[in-house]
Amino acid sequence: MAFWFCSWSGGLMTLAPGVVTRAAVIILGLRWLTIIYIRNSFLIIKTAATLANRPHTGVDTSLSAQTRRRRARFGQRALSVSVLR
Repeated sequence: MAFWFCSWSGGLMTLAPGVVTRAAVIILGLRWLTIIYIRNSFLIIKTAATLANRPHTGVDTSLSAQTRRRRARFGQRALSVSVLR
């Protein structure tokens, strides 16, 4: 998230002299980058808010049943063993 805020502020700082001097090339070239940076920041914030409001079931459904059983039996170690195979 910090990357997008730094990009956002850097884009605005680069765009500001172009607006002051009315340099069309700078304004046309950098306004889209700044808009994209701001859009990405808001999408990340929106996604985080959506995930925070989602009810937590306690079960990670992205994992297969076999992986959940291994983790329940052996703990986090099961993940490192299966990656090494």
